[in-house]
Amino acid sequence: EDFVPRMAKQINLTTIAIGGVAVLGVGYLASKLFSTEESVKDITEEVQNRFLKKHEVEGSVAAFESGEIARINLSRRHLKPEDCRILTSILTRPKVGQRLAILDLSGAEIGVKGTMKLVEALPDLVALKEFRLCDNQLGADGIKTLAASLKGLEHVRTLSLSRNGIGKDGVKELGPSLRSLKNLDTLGLGGNKICAEGAKELSFYIKGLDKLKMINLSYNILGDEGVKCILMVLSSLPNLTTLNLTGVSVSAKGQELIDSSRIAFPRLSIYT
Repeated sequence: EDFVPRMAKQINLTTIAIGGVAVLGVGYLASKLFSTEESVKDITEEVQNRFLKKHEVEGSVAAFESGEIARINLSRRHLKPEDCRILTSILTRPKVGQRLAILDLSGAEIGVKGTMKLVEALPDLVALKEFRLCDNQLGADGIKTLAASLKGLEHVRTLSLSRNGIGKDGVKELGPSLRSLKNLDTLGLGGNKICAEGAKELSFYIKGLDKLKMINLSYNILGDEGVKCILMVLSSLPNLTTLNLTGVSVSAKGQELIDSSRIAFPRLSIYT
């Protein structure tokens, strides 16, 4: 007499069981469809070499790992976020990071999204001496993404970040990282919309970087006050030989300050 109710219970339990599997199945498919991309460690050497060939980079993964070639030049290549992910997979190969001396991404236009991929690799680049990132549309957000990872690049001598529109906010983000680059001798920050306030921040952070030889601040909006802030730290930069202020508008008073600094520091060339 309770056959129907018992059958109903079985059907309900079966439905629940099947429903559970269905939910799990849908969940699995959703995770595959909407999950973040695969780890860079899963990118094969074949894919990496294809990327290098496509972008006309001299060398192969094997050549970078052996140290036969210690430079990756992707200047003016216009890299998309997926390209930056593949590049990151190359840079994080242990032997590559131990040998790579120069990474040139000038004009690659990686933007903030590309920078988010790239920063994964920076801690591995223990031998890097030149890092060129000018013309990459970073802005203050891109610099913020990049800044913390720069701190570990203790061997870097050249850091080029010109024409990225970082402004004073970008300088604030970058500043603490600059202090950790004790071997830095060339700093490029031209054409970055850096105002007097940004110059004041920068002067605080570069003070005492005694290996600095060249600073490029051309085509910024420093004004008299910004120029004054930079000139006031010259005495703490004993090896500085070049200060590029080309395209920086100053008044007659500001020009007087520059001329006085030329007299005070005869070994220093100040370009205006």
